[in-house]
Amino acid sequence: MGWIPPKLADAAGGIQSFWIPDPPRFGSTTLGYRAAMQPTILIVDDEPQLLRLLVRVLEREGYPVLAAGEGRLACEFIDRDADGIAALVLDCGVAPSGAAPVLEHAIARRSDIGVVLVSGDQLAPGLADWIDSHGGLFLRKPFRPAALVDAVRTALDVGRSSPR
Repeated sequence: MGWIPPKLADAAGGIQSFWIPDPPRFGSTTLGYRAAMQPTILIVDDEPQLLRLLVRVLEREGYPVLAAGEGRLACEFIDRDADGIAALVLDCGVAPSGAAPVLEHAIARRSDIGVVLVSGDQLAPGLADWIDSHGGLFLRKPFRPAALVDAVRTALDVGRSSPR
């Protein structure tokens, strides 16, 4: 019984966190209980080391996390649990075709999802326009873990307060 860390990866490179057999009961002080009370974050990045680091940073803050190593897997996660995913941390250059298709898919399934786009490059004009008009955030790599946590908190607040 309890929390299993996200070390289980599927064939496509995604990492998932699971409750076995159910979440801790009210009053528990474990990290697992804190995670049960937090919104789920979907992280999408095709750099495995960075993906693991981002997962670790957000889980230490108590967020339950889904992680995908490529865009198609991210879309599958969204299809399976659109209502449960409150924010998306999305690498702009994620395989196979970049951030735009994943972002469009996520917004179509859940219009109030908070969005944090990350990239080591300049943000493409179309994505920059999207951020300006929809309240998403952009983090330029490299960034500090605290910057990621702050961006996710802000994205969650923006997602809850602004209909798209």
